[in-house]
Amino acid sequence: MKFGSYLLTKDKIIKISGRLAIFVACLLLVIFNKSGLNNFFTARILGVELFKWIWFAFIIWLVGRLLPKKNEKMASGKRWKRNFSRESVDKKNIMVIARQTTLRAYKSQWLYLLFLFGFYFAYFIFQLNIWLVIVFTLAAAVLDAWCVSIWCPFRSWLIRNKCCNNCRIFNWGYIMVSLPLLVIPSFWTYSIVFVALLIFIQWEYLHFKHPERFYEISNRNLRCSNCPGRTGFCRKVDVSK
Repeated sequence: MKFGSYLLTKDKIIKISGRLAIFVACLLLVIFNKSGLNNFFTARILGVELFKWIWFAFIIWLVGRLLPKKNEKMASGKRWKRNFSRESVDKKNIMVIARQTTLRAYKSQWLYLLFLFGFYFAYFIFQLNIWLVIVFTLAAAVLDAWCVSIWCPFRSWLIRNKCCNNCRIFNWGYIMVSLPLLVIPSFWTYSIVFVALLIFIQWEYLHFKHPERFYEISNRNLRCSNCPGRTGFCRKVDVSK
């Protein structure tokens, strides 16, 4: 199914609609039945509160993002050696492109952090309820799915990559989504942020160590001719600009 110039696959529809449904449900409960929301997440299953089961499932899922076998798609898996098909290119050219895209990446990061600090400021000044933090985090998760499935401002305005497979910051989404949770002082929130940070560090380390794996100029597997299917709207971009 097409959405404008974008191709929506079944997996994308399930991903974004599922996250949107959870976000809307939690938002409505926060507005109309906050006590019911508390009771729901503290309900016990096999003697353990529901929120701990959700935390456990989420941690397992995040840890999987660190493992090669759990990252089969090229957008995330390009960092692994097994997904690298070498193209003979002058290493200096690769380093020039890597520096340029990294500069754009960190500019986009500062823009995001500016927005995030605005949220932190509002939280402490207005003493927001922690459920609003959860709702804000869920909204960030919906936006993450939107970027992959519908339209991505990072791709169009900031990083200017032509598709998700060529995205310099694809694995940054986990830390970007989870950082709002830092305002909730708890093992359950801090552990999620910690694992998300590990994903970010791993990605950046492998980009530093093996930049040739991240760009189609040096990795044939990232070229349109070798793409098994569209992971997002593709557009021709001169990454040297």
